[in-house]
Amino acid sequence: MPSGGSTQPVKNDPASLYSPAVGLVYLFNLIVGTGALTMPKAFASAGWLVSLILVVILAGISYVTATFVIETMASANGVRRWKKMQSRQSVQGRHLANEPDDQVANGDAAAVTAAVEHNEHTPLLDAMSLSGSSEDESRTSSRIFDITETIEMGQMADMFFSRVGITLFYICVIIYLFGDLAIYAAAVPKSLRDVACTYVDDTFNGTSCIQNLTESDPCWSSSKLTRMDVYRLFVVCFRHT
Repeated sequence: MPSGGSTQPVKNDPASLYSPAVGLVYLFNLIVGTGALTMPKAFASAGWLVSLILVVILAGISYVTATFVIETMASANGVRRWKKMQSRQSVQGRHLANEPDDQVANGDAAAVTAAVEHNEHTPLLDAMSLSGSSEDESRTSSRIFDITETIEMGQMADMFFSRVGITLFYICVIIYLFGDLAIYAAAVPKSLRDVACTYVDDTFNGTSCIQNLTESDPCWSSSKLTRMDVYRLFVVCFRHT
């Protein structure tokens, strides 16, 4: 996890690519989504008690999932930082190996030997080397997991999953995005249709006229467009926006 006192800027920050207006739309979509359109109906059907319990449970699951993602990103930053440290040590080792023999004899031989011993069998994150015996070393070891670089979920999957795991990860993402788009395509045009259509039938009792209407009823009294026609028009508009 990133240390509390770290103020290092995040590298490759995608936020710099979008305007504040676009960022506001993305933030609203992530926080609210389609829930604002469907939760009233869910509360009306399931009741206050059951609905509130489920909302609290889902909020807890979302919080735990968010902490998992943060911990994984911190681990990914640590892995990348550790690989860069090993790469620098390898370069320094090759540099020392090319020094004259008299410098190697004066004490550089041990450094060359240590650099050569770093191979693919060396642990990626050695617990012994990260433990640190002094306070400064311990502080340095904790900073290795600071989140200073934005790493996408697909990149983290490539780092930590096998080929099968990567395939399953992208299948889950595709299913999630398809379901999310299907919900938007159904809920948003339907809500817009219900707001735009003003036709009421003779059975209107002043409380819930929409429940008494069918998809073949006109959307407006002076129009031949049915409620289904208007719904399809909103679907097309939603598709091309």
